[in-house]
Amino acid sequence: MIAEISALLGFSTLKNGDLLSSYIFTDKMLSATKPSKKLHQIQKNVKEILDFNALNEKVDFKVIADTLYKRLRRKSLILVIGDFFEIPDFKLLAKKHEVVAIIVRDKLEEKPPEMGFASLVDPESGAILEGDFNSSSVDAYAKKVAAHDHKLYDTFRKHQIRFTKIYTHSVSSVELRRLFEGR
Repeated sequence: MIAEISALLGFSTLKNGDLLSSYIFTDKMLSATKPSKKLHQIQKNVKEILDFNALNEKVDFKVIADTLYKRLRRKSLILVIGDFFEIPDFKLLAKKHEVVAIIVRDKLEEKPPEMGFASLVDPESGAILEGDFNSSSVDAYAKKVAAHDHKLYDTFRKHQIRFTKIYTHSVSSVELRRLFEGR
Protein backbone atom coordinates (compact mmCIF):
# COMPACT_ATOMS: atom_id res chain seq x y z
CA MET A 1 0.00 0.00 0.00
CA ILE A 2 2.85 2.39 0.78
CA ALA A 3 4.38 1.74 -2.65
CA GLU A 4 1.01 2.36 -4.31
CA ILE A 5 0.53 5.63 -2.42
CA SER A 6 4.07 6.70 -3.27
CA ALA A 7 3.46 6.01 -6.96
CA LEU A 8 0.18 7.94 -7.00
CA LEU A 9 1.75 10.91 -5.24
CA GLY A 10 4.78 10.72 -7.53
CA PHE A 11 2.68 10.84 -10.71
CA SER A 12 0.65 13.71 -9.26
CA THR A 13 3.83 15.61 -8.38
CA LEU A 14 5.34 15.21 -11.84
CA LYS A 15 2.04 15.99 -13.60
CA ASN A 16 1.96 19.22 -11.60
CA GLY A 17 5.44 20.07 -12.95
CA ASP A 18 7.13 19.87 -9.56
CA LEU A 19 10.37 18.17 -8.54
CA LEU A 20 10.12 14.77 -6.86
CA SER A 21 12.53 13.29 -4.37
CA SER A 22 12.10 10.56 -1.80
CA TYR A 23 13.72 9.32 1.37
CA ILE A 24 13.58 6.12 3.39
CA PHE A 25 14.26 6.49 7.10
CA THR A 26 14.60 4.21 10.11
CA ASP A 27 16.76 5.54 12.93
CA LYS A 28 18.92 7.01 10.13
CA MET A 29 18.45 8.03 6.52
CA LEU A 30 18.81 4.86 4.43
CA SER A 31 17.98 6.23 1.01
CA ALA A 32 17.67 9.60 -0.69
CA THR A 33 16.97 10.42 -4.30
CA LYS A 34 17.92 13.67 -5.97
CA PRO A 35 15.03 15.93 -7.00
CA SER A 36 13.90 15.05 -10.52
CA LYS A 37 11.08 15.63 -13.00
CA LYS A 38 11.65 12.34 -14.81
CA LEU A 39 9.14 9.48 -14.81
CA HIS A 40 11.77 6.84 -14.04
CA GLN A 41 12.09 8.47 -10.60
CA ILE A 42 8.70 7.04 -9.65
CA GLN A 43 9.72 3.52 -10.69
CA LYS A 44 12.96 3.86 -8.72
CA ASN A 45 11.07 5.08 -5.62
CA VAL A 46 8.55 2.25 -5.78
CA LYS A 47 11.28 -0.36 -6.28
CA GLU A 48 13.18 0.94 -3.23
CA ILE A 49 10.02 0.77 -1.12
CA LEU A 50 9.18 -2.75 -2.27
CA ASP A 51 12.77 -3.93 -1.69
CA PHE A 52 12.97 -2.38 1.79
CA ASN A 53 12.70 -4.90 4.63
CA ALA A 54 11.04 -3.07 7.51
CA LEU A 55 11.19 -5.99 9.95
CA ASN A 56 13.33 -5.28 13.02
CA GLU A 57 13.65 -1.63 12.00
CA LYS A 58 12.56 1.19 14.29
CA VAL A 59 11.75 4.66 12.98
CA ASP A 60 13.09 7.75 14.72
CA PHE A 61 10.89 10.73 13.85
CA LYS A 62 13.40 13.17 15.37
CA VAL A 63 16.00 12.01 12.82
CA ILE A 64 13.45 12.50 10.03
CA ALA A 65 12.50 16.00 11.20
CA ASP A 66 16.09 17.13 11.80
CA THR A 67 17.43 15.71 8.54
CA LEU A 68 14.68 17.15 6.34
CA TYR A 69 14.83 20.51 8.12
CA LYS A 70 18.55 20.77 7.32
CA ARG A 71 18.45 19.28 3.80
CA LEU A 72 15.44 21.09 2.33
CA ARG A 73 16.24 24.77 1.95
CA ARG A 74 13.19 25.96 -0.02
CA LYS A 75 9.65 25.62 1.27
CA SER A 76 8.48 22.18 0.20
CA LEU A 77 5.52 19.84 0.45
CA ILE A 78 6.68 16.94 2.61
CA LEU A 79 4.56 13.79 2.58
CA VAL A 80 5.41 11.39 5.39
CA ILE A 81 3.98 7.88 4.96
CA GLY A 82 3.99 5.36 7.81
CA ASP A 83 1.95 3.60 10.47
CA PHE A 84 2.56 6.34 13.08
CA PHE A 85 2.38 4.06 16.11
CA GLU A 86 4.63 6.69 17.70
CA ILE A 87 3.77 10.36 17.86
CA PRO A 88 6.22 12.47 15.83
CA ASP A 89 7.37 15.95 16.71
CA PHE A 90 7.18 17.76 13.38
CA LYS A 91 6.51 21.17 14.96
CA LEU A 92 9.68 22.85 13.65
CA LEU A 93 9.50 21.10 10.28
CA ALA A 94 5.86 22.18 9.85
CA LYS A 95 6.79 25.83 10.47
CA LYS A 96 9.21 25.81 7.53
CA HIS A 97 7.39 23.39 5.17
CA GLU A 98 3.94 22.06 4.46
CA VAL A 99 3.87 18.62 6.10
CA VAL A 100 1.22 16.02 5.31
CA ALA A 101 1.04 12.74 7.22
CA ILE A 102 -0.38 9.64 5.58
CA ILE A 103 -1.12 6.92 8.10
CA VAL A 104 -1.17 3.44 6.54
CA ARG A 105 -2.67 0.68 8.63
CA ASP A 106 -4.42 -2.64 8.45
CA LYS A 107 -7.66 -3.03 10.40
CA LEU A 108 -6.10 -5.98 12.23
CA GLU A 109 -3.41 -3.67 13.64
CA GLU A 110 -6.12 -1.67 15.38
CA LYS A 111 -8.45 -4.45 16.42
CA PRO A 112 -6.98 -7.94 16.17
CA PRO A 113 -9.29 -10.95 16.25
CA GLU A 114 -9.82 -13.01 19.35
CA MET A 115 -7.25 -15.79 18.94
CA GLY A 116 -7.03 -17.38 22.35
CA PHE A 117 -3.49 -18.18 23.46
CA ALA A 118 -1.04 -17.07 20.75
CA SER A 119 2.48 -15.79 20.12
CA LEU A 120 3.02 -12.55 18.20
CA VAL A 121 6.25 -10.99 17.00
CA ASP A 122 6.86 -7.25 17.35
CA PRO A 123 7.92 -6.16 13.84
CA GLU A 124 10.21 -3.38 15.17
CA SER A 125 12.08 -5.17 17.92
CA GLY A 126 11.57 -8.83 17.00
CA ALA A 127 10.38 -9.49 20.57
CA ILE A 128 7.87 -12.30 21.02
CA LEU A 129 4.70 -11.51 22.91
CA GLU A 130 2.76 -14.47 24.20
CA GLY A 131 -0.65 -14.16 25.77
CA ASP A 132 -4.32 -14.93 25.80
CA PHE A 133 -5.95 -12.76 23.17
CA ASN A 134 -9.50 -13.03 24.43
CA SER A 135 -12.27 -10.48 23.98
CA SER A 136 -11.30 -8.35 26.98
CA SER A 137 -7.60 -8.12 26.06
CA VAL A 138 -8.44 -7.38 22.42
CA ASP A 139 -10.90 -4.67 23.48
CA ALA A 140 -8.35 -3.14 25.87
CA TYR A 141 -5.75 -3.09 23.09
CA ALA A 142 -8.23 -1.51 20.64
CA LYS A 143 -9.03 1.21 23.20
CA LYS A 144 -5.32 1.86 23.70
CA VAL A 145 -4.80 2.27 19.93
CA ALA A 146 -7.84 4.57 19.69
CA ALA A 147 -6.50 6.74 22.54
CA HIS A 148 -3.08 6.86 20.84
CA ASP A 149 -4.65 7.88 17.54
CA HIS A 150 -6.71 10.59 19.24
CA LYS A 151 -3.51 12.03 20.74
CA LEU A 152 -1.76 11.71 17.36
CA TYR A 153 -4.56 13.59 15.57
CA ASP A 154 -4.53 16.33 18.23
CA THR A 155 -0.76 16.72 17.75
CA PHE A 156 -1.14 16.97 13.97
CA ARG A 157 -3.93 19.55 14.30
CA LYS A 158 -1.93 21.58 16.83
CA HIS A 159 1.02 21.84 14.41
CA GLN A 160 -1.26 22.38 11.37
CA ILE A 161 -0.26 19.13 9.71
CA ARG A 162 -2.85 17.69 7.36
CA PHE A 163 -3.33 13.96 7.69
CA THR A 164 -5.37 11.01 6.60
CA LYS A 165 -5.53 7.35 7.45
CA ILE A 166 -5.57 4.83 4.61
CA TYR A 167 -6.34 1.21 5.37
CA THR A 168 -4.78 -1.57 3.36
CA HIS A 169 -8.20 -2.60 2.03
CA SER A 170 -9.09 0.98 0.97
CA VAL A 171 -8.87 2.54 -2.46
CA SER A 172 -5.90 4.81 -1.88
CA SER A 173 -6.63 7.14 -4.80
CA VAL A 174 -10.04 8.01 -3.30
CA GLU A 175 -8.57 8.68 0.15
CA LEU A 176 -5.77 10.84 -1.28
CA ARG A 177 -8.22 12.81 -3.38
CA ARG A 178 -10.31 13.51 -0.28
CA LEU A 179 -7.21 14.67 1.57
CA PHE A 180 -6.02 17.08 -1.11
CA GLU A 181 -9.46 18.38 -2.02
CA GLY A 182 -10.05 19.16 1.65
CA ARG A 183 -12.96 16.80 2.34
